Amino acid sequence: MSEDFERMEELMIEKIVEWMDSDDESVYDEGYYKGFLLSSFIYNGYKYSFRFCSEDEEDVRSDALEEYIRENLWSFTPEFINRHLVLDVANIFNREGNYLNIIKCLQEHLDWNCNDFLVRLTSIDDAVEDAINSDGYGHFFNEYDGSEYYVSAGGANYYVYLTNKEKINNIEVHQDDDEDDEEEEEEEEENDEDDNDAR
Repeated sequence: MSEDFERMEELMIEKIVEWMDSDDESVYDEGYYKGFLLSSFIYNGYKYSFRFCSEDEEDVRSDALEEYIRENLWSFTPEFINRHLVLDVANIFNREGNYLNIIKCLQEHLDWNCNDFLVRLTSIDDAVEDAINSDGYGHFFNEYDGSEYYVSAGGANYYVYLTNKEKINNIEVHQDDDEDDEEEEEEEEENDEDDNDAR
């Protein structure tokens, strides 16, 4: 996004303000990310989808991350899971001397079916805190580039996470709509001048 972010940020803010003015409650995210709001904007021939929440709604982010980890702990690295084993289990595994191998074996042979078992062995609160400190919320909530964006709209601050970038078929757009309109007006003026010169 880098060099285009300023314009994309403006479009994000426009959509957030539009939602604030509409009081639309039908755009809340489902699945792991309950409490986040969903929106999208068109830029440079692509549709960008994003989820966002107010800075004041910190529990939205932490609750969503906790739910995600509870549902997907089996897919985390054995080292991550090991760091957050409850004390008694960690001691047992350490005496065996192959606790990482046990976790790897569960993941390799049971896949997602070992998730509930691993959750029972793990301090989820510690895992959530570690995930935030190590990777940040963007790693989990932003499915596009893993970043977290912080914008101000309508007198409030929001955390924004891109979730998808989709090419708009059969539309060739190289600049945003405002710039295109300006160019069309300039071309029309030039054509009028050429017509006058020809006469």
